[in-house]
Amino acid sequence: MQCDFLNSLTPENNLDELRDRLSRLNSELFVTVSEISGSVVAFFIVEAPRYKTADNTIELCALNVFPEYWRNGIGSRLIAQAIEDSHHLGFGRIELWCTAGNVPAQSTYEKMGFTKTGNKRSSSDLTGHRLDEVQYARSLDAKQ
Repeated sequence: MQCDFLNSLTPENNLDELRDRLSRLNSELFVTVSEISGSVVAFFIVEAPRYKTADNTIELCALNVFPEYWRNGIGSRLIAQAIEDSHHLGFGRIELWCTAGNVPAQSTYEKMGFTKTGNKRSSSDLTGHRLDEVQYARSLDAKQ
């Protein structure tokens, strides 16, 4: 069910909220895009965590790759960039929430050095659809 919802997302979803967030870019909110032939094919958003967590932590709150570009390494390169950028900005830890059952994403995060924290949450606040998520984290203090 949850992956069906993820598959139904389009770039137009939540554009007003995204525009508002992007108007506030700073060292605790930044976006990077991946382009091919001048067209955006993927992006990530990193920002101050939207939940209570340890000091000096940043959240990878969005990573999206257009489906036709899956399995080309774009997501892994963007994650590596998010890790590097967050480290250079002085953060010591990066966390993310991943939809439970999204095995390809979970596998990619684990390959990139993230581990499950054991924290879980369920919410429909952002999407209007109930999403069950698991949390992943990675230290930024040393290259892994």
